[in-house]
Amino acid sequence: MKKRLIFLSLLFIFPLLAEKIAYVDLDQILISSEEGKKAKVQFDKEVKIKEDELKKIEVALKKRAEEFEKKKTVLNPEGQKEEEKAMQMEFMRLQQLRQKYFEEMKEKERVLLSPLVEKVRKIIEKTAATEKYSFVFEKKASFIIYADEKLDLTDLVVKKLNENK
Repeated sequence: MKKRLIFLSLLFIFPLLAEKIAYVDLDQILISSEEGKKAKVQFDKEVKIKEDELKKIEVALKKRAEEFEKKKTVLNPEGQKEEEKAMQMEFMRLQQLRQKYFEEMKEKERVLLSPLVEKVRKIIEKTAATEKYSFVFEKKASFIIYADEKLDLTDLVVKKLNENK
C-alpha cells in the first residue's frame, strides 16, 4: 500500500516538475511602476482631503466638550443631559462619517488600480506565453513561503509596464 501511495504521488509530481513556473509580487509592481506611483500620489491626495475634514470635525467636537466641561456646573441636570446627548450624537456622526470615508477610499483605490492591474495581468499573460511558463503565481495570494529569486518576474513586469506608457 505504501509503495502504491508513493508511486501515485510521483505520478502527480513528475509532470509538475517539467512545468515552467514563476511568480510575481503584485504589491511591489504597483509600488515600483510609474503608473502605480502616480495612482498612489493621487490616492494619497484624496485621503488627505478626507482626513483633514475628519480632523476639523474632531477639533470642533473636542472644543465643544471642553466648553461643556467649563459650563457644566452652571447648567441644570436636564441641560447637562441634553448637551451630553447632543455630543454623543455628534461623536456617532463622526464615527459614521469616518466609516463612510473609509469605504469611499477603498472603492477609490479599486477604481484607480483596476486599469493598472488589468495592464499588469496582460503583461504577465504575454510574458508567460512568450517564455512558455505554465504557471505564474502571485506571491502573497499563493502563500509562497519560499521561492528561488530566479523565478520572480516582478522586475521584468515593472520594466515592461514602464515601457508601455
